[in-house]
Amino acid sequence: MPLPGTVVRLAEVYYAEEDDKRPETGAYALDNAFSPSAITDEQGYFIFQDIEPRDYVIFVGDISVNYAVEVNEKGFPRARTVQADVVNNFGDVIIEFP
Repeated sequence: MPLPGTVVRLAEVYYAEEDDKRPETGAYALDNAFSPSAITDEQGYFIFQDIEPRDYVIFVGDISVNYAVEVNEKGFPRARTVQADVVNNFGDVIIEFP
């Protein structure tokens, strides 16, 4: 079910070892003022523009009240890699709120 008018944010992912980019080895940082953000449209779609190429975790909702993080099949936050100079289509983002 789409979530219209919902805030979506990208948290930067940091890895302890650059050559070990497994979700369980990463930590992520979300800055309410500076992390990339978007608002979903009436059909739940969102677009980020001019994003720095790196790995991000998607947060959906208000981070001070009620939010959820996109997770992988093992339950770890799912890192999405943004590449430079291309359109990065993440497809459907499935979020389950607790």
